[in-house]
Formats: sequence, structure tokens, C-alpha cells
Amino acid sequence: MWGGEKALREVLENQSPCVIVGRTRSGKTYTLARSIEIMLATRRRVIVVDWAGQLELPGLMHRPRLSFKLVRDMLPDSLALQVASQGSTSGTWTRDSLFSAMQEADSWEGLIDSLRQREEFPYRDPGARAARVRLEPLLRYGVLTNDDVEIGEGIYDFSHIPLYSRNIAVMLFLAQLYTTIASRGLSDVAIFVDEAWQLSEDLVEAMLNEVAGYGVKAVVVYQALREWHRRFNLVIHNIGLPAAEVVRYGIPPKVEGLAVGEAMVYNVERHRWRKVRVRRPQLIVVRPKCVTPPDGRGEAPPRRGGEEGEAPQPPAQEAEEAGGEEGEREEIRLSRDPRVDRILEEHRVLSDEIRRLERRIEELSSALSGILRRMEGAGARLGQGNDGEVDVDRLVESGLLIKYLQGRYEVLEVSGDLGRLWGAVQRKLKEDGYQLVKDARTGRWMFVKEVY
Repeated sequence: MWGGEKALREVLENQSPCVIVGRTRSGKTYTLARSIEIMLATRRRVIVVDWAGQLELPGLMHRPRLSFKLVRDMLPDSLALQVASQGSTSGTWTRDSLFSAMQEADSWEGLIDSLRQREEFPYRDPGARAARVRLEPLLRYGVLTNDDVEIGEGIYDFSHIPLYSRNIAVMLFLAQLYTTIASRGLSDVAIFVDEAWQLSEDLVEAMLNEVAGYGVKAVVVYQALREWHRRFNLVIHNIGLPAAEVVRYGIPPKVEGLAVGEAMVYNVERHRWRKVRVRRPQLIVVRPKCVTPPDGRGEAPPRRGGEEGEAPQPPAQEAEEAGGEEGEREEIRLSRDPRVDRILEEHRVLSDEIRRLERRIEELSSALSGILRRMEGAGARLGQGNDGEVDVDRLVESGLLIKYLQGRYEVLEVSGDLGRLWGAVQRKLKEDGYQLVKDARTGRWMFVKEVY
């Protein structure tokens, strides 16, 4: 039994956040676009984070800008969480480095220069490098600004930003948006985040909980179901889960046979599932991520050379390469993911720093051992008289023993390491009528003798 879009409208119009889940090519982007149209009809101001540049709404398209004034307070924690979620070891160092660098900076350029200085000797801070290599591309692409930014209604396209910095840009944009909502008390806003699985899950979950407190509707898109999603409204497309997983998550078995554009909608406030068919969007244009092979409905890609019906001819250079020995293959150059270089560089810096610290620890240990040996020898010489016996007065003068009266007792408190003299001092003072006790408060040994 099919339901109309009433169930989808209900989960979009109530106050609980909503999570759209579906594997690739299950129809979740069309559901996102249709959800935006539904919210536009409710007169809410819609702000859309478009990760891949798939959505187009004429007259309401924007490029993101990040204001230093708006994001500076949330920058250290947000960037550190995102760095850690990318598998980097520099999460905590990134937070500490940003806190230190931001004390000296009042602009993005000043912050990046301060981070660059902390990479060099004597700091050699891996956290500073982790932050700088993620912020610099945003400055080059004109995303960072030192001016105030007004976040207007519409779709914000992040597809022009390199992939290794795009998630940082989206995360900072959401931090900026949250700051604006909190400072102005906005409640007539609906936030849509496509490809939210690219971001730190801790950040996304915190955002959903926080903005709901201001009456702001938030909708995020994931490719796979997470345990914490069940606390919110759900729009589930075909997610490819086995039957055992479907039962574990409490999803109706119907979800296994969903076609493209079909979804199971869960209303968390009514605790009810409905099966719906989502209509195609009318106002928003959805562009595909990649070009599909021609199937007769579109134009075939242009062929190289030759008239219609003739086999395409390879260019001269390709013809020369094809004329080589049989079995010879053209070398294929694979470009390395820039994140690999970044991680390798971070590990190199960390390894150098660890080796330097190990050498320093060895030097300090050796120096400390020498000092202890000299102190032990000096204590032994101080505690011996001319006849080789223990000289208590000399030990008191040297400060290894502290002599004072406490009530009717005379106390000799051990304040230093007596080393090899310890046994001889005990025998000498016991012969003189002292008793050895330990102070429970300070943990020091002392010799006590009643004198009155």
C-alpha cells in the first residue's frame, strides 16, 4: 500500500531533525531536492550545502564565504575533530596549535602565517602543519574572508573546492551558520546538508541536536545507516542491508525491495513507518555526478575523425605508439591522492621529533646518573669524620639531616639521600638512643630521642 507525500511532509514540518539514507543511485538526491521544494512552500528560509554541485535553483545560487570573525571561536575544536576524523594523528595538536596561533592573529592571512612559523625550528609543530595545509587552499580559492558575511537563502555550491579541503570548508560553513543562528535567534531556517557522511559524525550529530533547540529544521544525507540515526526522523531508500541488519535496526522488511525513488519514512514523534514514492522535483534541477553511457535517449559522444559509418582513426601520436612491438603497453601514470602526501609528511615530522626527544631523554638520563653518583660520594665524604666513623654534626651542617626540638623530643629528620651511609647512620643514632620512625604526613624518615 503506497502513501502519498503526506508522510514525507510530516517529517519535514515537525521539529525533529531528519536523516535521508540510501546507497548510490537509490534516489536520495532527488528526495533531497523534493524536500527542499516542500520546505520552500512553508515560507522557511532554506540554506542548502551542495557537496558535489548537483543542485541548481535559478536565482538562489551562491559560492560559500567564511568570515574570520564568525568562525574563530569554533575553529580550533571544529578543525581538530575534522582532522581526527580523516585518520590523521594530529587532532589534539591541531587544536592546541590553533589556540596558540590565534592569540597573535586577527585575519586568515595572519593565522596561516603564524601556523607556518610554528612548523619551523624550534617549534616543528605537526598540528600547525595539519591546520595550515587544510586552510591554505581555501584562501587561494577565495573562500576565506576577513569581512562580515551575510548568509542568505539558497544553495551553496562547494564543488569548486578541492576534495581534500572541501570537508573543512563545509564544516566551517556549518560552524559559521550555527554562530549566526545562535547570535540572532533565527528559527525560520531549514538547513540541508548533502553528503554529510563526508564530515565528522560527532560534528553532524552535535549540529542536529543544537540547531533543533533553536527551532531550526535540519536535514542531512548519508549513504549508510548509523546507530544514532534512529533518534531522528528517517527517510530510507534502498540501503543494501542484509535481512539480519534490517531486523537489528528495527526497519520494516519492505526496505529490502525498494526501487529507485521509493522510500520508507519513519516519523520519530509518532513512532510510525510509511512507504512512499517521492515525486521528481519541479523547481530544482538535479545534475548527475557523472556522464552515463549513451543509451539512445541522449547524444552519443563525438567520435575521432572519419565520416559517418567509418571507423574512427587514431591521432598520429597514438598511431605511432600503436605501431610498437606486440604486447608493449603504454605506461599509465597514476596521480597520488594529496591526502597520502600530507599524512606521510606528518608522520615524517613526528618521527623526527620522536627521535630528537629520545636523544634528549638519553642525554638527561646520563647527566642525572652522574649527578646522583657525585651526590652520593659527596654525602659519604660529608658524613665521615677523620676516624672513618659517621659524623652526625657534619650531616646536619650539610643539610642531609635537619635537627630540631618538638616538645620533649629531639628530632633528626632525613632530608636528603644518604646513600651508602644510611646503614651506618642508623647504627650510630640507635647507639645514641634515637628511634627510627616515619612521618605519615610527609613520608620522611626521622630519628627521635626523648631529651626531657
